[in-house]
Order: sequence, then structure tokens, then C-alpha cells
Amino acid sequence: MRFIHVNAVSVTFQDDTLLVLIREDGKLILREYDIELTPLKDLKEFRGEKGFILHATNRGLLLSIDNRLVLTNEHGAEDVLVTQNPNNFFWHSTSIDDEVFVQEYGESPTAIYLSRNLIDWRRLEYCFFHQL
Repeated sequence: MRFIHVNAVSVTFQDDTLLVLIREDGKLILREYDIELTPLKDLKEFRGEKGFILHATNRGLLLSIDNRLVLTNEHGAEDVLVTQNPNNFFWHSTSIDDEVFVQEYGESPTAIYLSRNLIDWRRLEYCFFHQL
């Protein structure tokens, strides 16, 4: 069994590589490893305290970096969404067919957002039902 000694904050497996978000020297670094855990390359560095890999697809990788939702792909990295409250962050994601949902977590107001292309996001409106 092989081990890598890094301060990993989030990990996912995509296209026969391990993608690891590492906290190192006050930065968050997205590093790629092969299946033998040999480091291949650093893909991107981010300034931030909190980081999570939320969603991996052939269209790109969605990361939560502090209060920003960041899309990384072969074209680079760009912020595609920011939380309503600067102290909040994006915590969960899921997908159904070609739709991706992300949840903002933290202090009110929070929301769930939807995208079909990982770039354009819309806030879902809530409907509350109660029994009479």
C-alpha cells in the first residue's frame, strides 16, 4: 500500500487520475496524481482558506474556494458563482442528467443553484407547503 503525505482537503478520481486539493504554504493547490500516487503536475493554485472539490465531469471540475464556485477546465479557471453572504461557502453538489445543483451553506440567506453548462447558474426559488 502506498501513501502520500500531503495536507489533502478534498479528493476525487477522474479519467484514471487522482485529483487532490492540497493546503500548502497558505495556498490551495489542485494537484494531479496517477493511480500509483506519483505526482504528475500542479494544475492550479488558489488563494483561499476553505476548499472542496464538488463535481467532476468531462466539461470541467467545480471547486468551492471560500465563498466562490470555481470552474476549472482546459481553458483555465474562472469564478462562476459567489455566495450571497461572504462568510458562506458551497458545500454539496449533485447532478441529474445534464443538470448540476450546488448548495450554499452558512448564514441566511442561503440557496440551491442550478446549471446546465457549469458557467451560467440560477438560484432555485423555494415553495413552502403547509397543511391547513
